[in-house]
Amino acid sequence: MTKIRQYAWVVYNRERISKEIYNEYYKEDFENENGSLKHFVFLGESPQAKGHCFIADIQTGLVSGLHHTEDFREAKEDEYSFTFEIPIDEDE
Repeated sequence: MTKIRQYAWVVYNRERISKEIYNEYYKEDFENENGSLKHFVFLGESPQAKGHCFIADIQTGLVSGLHHTEDFREAKEDEYSFTFEIPIDEDE
């Protein structure tokens, strides 16, 4: 297993589990509505719980923890492309 670098962009590694298990338990948390994988920043492994990590959702900023580190992989270069919706106040 390749060690994930701290602050790398990561995605959930769907290949680790069966499609049925993924769709039932993980899809809603790790996939966008259009079927693309959500992007996270890998914050690092917990020193108190080896094999578990903290991640931050790039679009929402939410941080969550104690995920299994092996469930993630660094995003590939062609997976970096996504858009943010930034509200613009036209009165300014």
